[in-house]
Amino acid sequence: MAVGLGRSAGAAARAAAVRDAFAGRGVAYLKGDWTRGDPAVGALLRAHGREGVPLYLLYPAGGGLPAILPQILTEGVVLRALAELPPGAGGGA
Repeated sequence: MAVGLGRSAGAAARAAAVRDAFAGRGVAYLKGDWTRGDPAVGALLRAHGREGVPLYLLYPAGGGLPAILPQILTEGVVLRALAELPPGAGGGA
């Protein structure tokens, strides 16, 4: 499961190779909105050592700690992070 809080995640997530990799691994792309300073989003940011966006997290399926991805998210960054997940950790497929 992937979670993105920030603007540049959209471009990387829309790339055909990323969409294909998400589909192949059963990854769900979720986007949090911090426009109004939602306390739950703020708590998530602080839990990962951040005071603002962007924050990109890649959670393994079945639970566990997320990988924190770089603030500048590109197609290559996402594909490498997915490739580093253990088999079966990328989603429910």
